[in-house]
This record gives sequence, structure tokens and C-alpha cells, in this order.
Amino acid sequence: LGVGEFEMSCFVTRRLLAMIYCVAFLSLAAQAEGLFGCSGAFPPMPNDTIAMLADVVPPGVVVAVPALFGAVLAGSLVIAVEFCERYAGFIFALMWGIYFCCVDLAPALYPWREDHLVLEAGLVGVFLLNGSSGTSGAKHAQGIGRFLAAWLLFRASFVCAGERLIGPCDAWRDLTAFQEMQELEPLPLPLPWFFQYAPRLPVQALCGLKLFIQFLLSPLVLAPVSSLSAPAVVLQIFAVLMDSAFANKGSAVLVMLTMASAVLDDSFHGSLWSQGLLQSWGCAVSDREDSGAETEEQTQDASDSNGKVQNDSIGKVKSPPAFWPVLIFFIYAYGALFAAFARTGMTLPKPSWELPVCVAALAVLLALWNFVSAVIAGGCGTQRTVLVFGGWAVWSAGLLLLVVDLQSQGPHFMPASPTLARAAQAAIELHVAHPLHSASEAARCPSKKGRADLMIQGAIGSQETGFSWIELTSHYQPNIKGDSRQKVVQPYTPRLDVELWNLAQNQDVKVLPPWVYRVLHGLTFGEGAAAQLLTHPFGGLASQLHTDPKGPYAKAEKPLHGIRMVWYRRRWENDTHSNSWWSVTDVQVLAQAAPQDLKAYMSRPEMEAMPGCLPAPWLVELPLAEGVLTLIVAALLWKLIVQGSAKN
Repeated sequence: LGVGEFEMSCFVTRRLLAMIYCVAFLSLAAQAEGLFGCSGAFPPMPNDTIAMLADVVPPGVVVAVPALFGAVLAGSLVIAVEFCERYAGFIFALMWGIYFCCVDLAPALYPWREDHLVLEAGLVGVFLLNGSSGTSGAKHAQGIGRFLAAWLLFRASFVCAGERLIGPCDAWRDLTAFQEMQELEPLPLPLPWFFQYAPRLPVQALCGLKLFIQFLLSPLVLAPVSSLSAPAVVLQIFAVLMDSAFANKGSAVLVMLTMASAVLDDSFHGSLWSQGLLQSWGCAVSDREDSGAETEEQTQDASDSNGKVQNDSIGKVKSPPAFWPVLIFFIYAYGALFAAFARTGMTLPKPSWELPVCVAALAVLLALWNFVSAVIAGGCGTQRTVLVFGGWAVWSAGLLLLVVDLQSQGPHFMPASPTLARAAQAAIELHVAHPLHSASEAARCPSKKGRADLMIQGAIGSQETGFSWIELTSHYQPNIKGDSRQKVVQPYTPRLDVELWNLAQNQDVKVLPPWVYRVLHGLTFGEGAAAQLLTHPFGGLASQLHTDPKGPYAKAEKPLHGIRMVWYRRRWENDTHSNSWWSVTDVQVLAQAAPQDLKAYMSRPEMEAMPGCLPAPWLVELPLAEGVLTLIVAALLWKLIVQGSAKN
């Protein structure tokens, strides 16, 4: 992983890592009050860490303010502010620490798998941004960072594909998951609807290609030869883009793309990014000869005395000599496997435990080879020794959690060891490494009746005009008419909507959790931060931006006459000439209540927020997250377009 030039690669990876944390912080800040405030879905309880400050600072503010500060820091790195560039390593470590604390303070819905990936990517970033660019110590640190990035890319891809192949659901083994993605993902996109009408064989070929890339080719991203690793990484990028085309995956997609960016050298980035864009952004890359592999002395001679970018410095590096032959070989190898699969049967056998263990063992051997090579190339010195031990600790924790991920698929992978279990728990609590499997995702299976969803409906009207039920929670799920198209919201993840969908997957829901009643109460009376996450802001400047004043709920008199939670099953609409995307196959009313019933239920001691919980100030009604995002985007466009045109 140390072969080739990585000046452009490090610059681009730094921006992408900053984007990851900017998105994660803004997503957290936008939802903090609705999730963790005194009127949120999960208000602080006496045993929660956040409760220690609840009588001094509003709990939502405890999480939102550090998140906004972290977003500003991340945005400054995205824009490449000179001061932040000078101390990028320190600032990135600070951002990681802030997100670490926010995740630990959150009483519920954090951390999810995407948060695990964000935190592990942050540790990779600490190595990639270590030291001054161009020094031998910095190159050694960046080499270890690229090794850890490849390791994280392998783990995330391999574990995801493994749990799908070994899990109880046959949708992935018979290679029809792309046609059933609306049932397998909480936030699907419209593409599965089109795949429903596509011929079955091409759909299976594409689904099989994704599993082939993520399960069998993922160890090769750790190969010490760029002719093997570069094609494998490019194919991983293709698989990640397929994931993002079928469903909203939050910031996980951005993390995977960033790790791939870190592993690929300048031969890839020079052909992907335009010269003017990188120069405007602030990338300083030494001039290269067309022949490719230059020595360090030739690279220094190609730069001017001020270290500025030459006009023809970007895009002149060559791809590894065997890149295209190896890439074509991988594709032909998959074609041969799929042809054999199509002849023998249309369902993959459930792999035994030996296959994933062998694939993981290959990755571990390649990782050890890379790490030892990096240690030998780095030489001696106190700083380098610290980097080696730090990289070894992060990799070892990832290896331990990989074993835990494999163990989750069956009892044969790891013997019962209390010592390993304690070490794994310690790594998780320190956020050095995390289990990347998702038991809920592996257990999701499509039903003949279609996708399951929960919808909250409210009763409006009067006795004279009659009552009617209106839908209150249909931002990210199908509406009653079935004519709402799925929305693209990534890299943002609406956590309460996803949790509502997770609850709908339990077909035997008889007792609703307390947070549901808090949401029902807020929607009925038009108050509370939790209800605003599922509908729209009730007041302040944010309501003017996001609320339709002509909508039925906005115009309805509060409290509503009644509220109910309805469990639906829907399938894609088969009539291609219909305006509807969905058709309802099953409906059940799980709960129905009048305002006085909810008020009585919310007066129970277990439903009230802890005594002394401070309400949120009026500032939470301002669209602060949207404002910070707007300023960052505006500053970036100014740098690229206005200042960039002046430079060029």
C-alpha cells in the first residue's frame, strides 16, 4: 500500500474525511433536541450520563452545541482554511473526541453501524493527517493510515456481504434482493421499482456481482501489489455506489468511499479530478514526468521554489501497468462463476463456516504483510515507534472485532473466551473498533404481502362536518394513496423514522414502547420536539422554512380529536400506467387514543422526564444546522469558483 505517489490522494481523502464528520455532526445537531430533549422521544433518565447535566443545561443542547462546533471545525477543513490546514492533525483528533463524547452522551439510537464507521474512519484520519506533509515521518504515518483504511474497507465490505450470505433470509442467496430492496431497507429509493420489471437474469447477475466483489475480492484491497489492490478497490467503489443507488445508507457510503480514496494513489485521483478543481481547492502537487515512477529527488526538482502547483502537474501519472488486465480478469472470473451458477441452479447454497474463515484468514495474512513492510520501511525513531504501536493497537482491535463479527454468524468461528470478550468490550467502549455486523439487517426477509410500515394518523373535523383521518408521518415512507416517491436523503439519516420502521418489522407488536406514546402525545397537542422530527417544526424560523401552512395538519385545530397508529403492508404497484407506486395488501390498527387518554397516560411517573430537566431555549427553534451547512457550502463555492478563477 506504500507504492506510488499519494499527494493528491492525501489531499482528497482529507476533504472527504472532513465531509464525513461535517455531515455526522449536522445530522446529530438537527435531531438532538427531538431525540434527547426534555420533550424528546428519549428524554434523559436518572441512569443516563446526560442526566448529570440535565438540571444545569438542557439535555438536547448538551449534545447539539458540541455537534455544531464540530461541524464548524469539519467545515473549515473541507474549505481548506489555512489555519486549520496547519493544525489539521490536532483539529481532526479534536473532532473525533467530540463525536466520541456525543455518541456516549446520547441515551438512545446512538451508536448505529454508520456511527461505528465514522469513529473508526476518524482514527484512520489521525494517522493520515499526522505531521507535516512531505516529511519522512509524515509519509510513514500516512502509510500506516492507508493500511488501516484498507483494513476498515475490507472489514466493512466483508462483514456486510457475509451476514447477507449466511443469514436466515434467502433474498441474497437467490440473488433477487435488488428487486426486494424496498422490504430490506428502511429508506429505499425508486430504483427497485424499475428492477421489478427488469428480466430476472440480469438482476441476478448484478446482485451476484455485488456479493462477489464484497465477499471474495475484499481481501485483495490489502494486497501489497498495486496491480491487485487498485482493481479490487475500484470494484469496491462500484459495489458501494450500487448500495447507495438502491437505498439511503446515511454516512456509511461516504465512509466507504473515503477509505477507498485513501488506498488509491495519484494515478487514480489524477484521472478522476480536474486540474483546475484541485488547484482552486488548494492542492499543491509536485510535477510528474509521464514515465510515472520518479524518485523523490525528481519530484522535488519538478516543484518550484515556493512549492506551488505547476499548471501541468495534475493528471500525468500513469495507472499500474497491470490494472486493466487484472480488472478484466476479475470480471471474467465472475462471469464464469455466474454461468456455472445459472446452469446448476438459481439459489446459492448457504456457505459453511470454513469459507468466510478462509477469506478472513487471507485478509489477515495480507494485512500482516503490509504492516511488517510499513514497519521495515519506516526505520527507527521515537515518533515512528509510537506510530507503529498505535497502528498495531488499532489493527489488533479491528481483528478482534472481526472475530466477534464472525462469531455472530455461528458458534464455530470463535471459542468461548472470557478474556477475548472483555478485550472486545473494552475496544468498543473506547471506540477503537466496533462490530460492524447488523443482526437486524441479516434477519430482514421479504414477504409476499410486501413492505411493513407504521403510520400515525390524526382525526380532524367536527361533529357537524364529520371526522376524517389524515396522515402525520409520511415524510420518508409511502403515504395512504401510495403515490409518494421515495426521497433521497443520504447522507442524512432520520433516526426516529428508521426506528419507527424497525418497530413495524415486528409483526406481533402488542405493547408499544414509551417513546411512541411521547410522539403520539406531541402530535395530538401540537407540541414537543419529538413530534416535530416526524412532521414539521411547530414554531420559529424553522417552521417558516419547513412547514406547509396550507397542509391539513398545520391548519387543524389542536388538540386533534383522536390519533391512531396503523400497521400497513404494501407492495409495488403492478400497473405501470397508474400514478401510484404502492398498493396496500394488509392494514391493522395497533393503537387508538383520544387526547384525554394520552394526557392521563403521560402523567405516569415512568413517562415524565426526570425532575429538574431544563426546557430548551428559543434558539432551538432556529434552523442552526441548516444555517451552518449553507455557510459551509457557500464558502466552498466561493473558494472554488471566485478565488479559484482568480488563481487560474
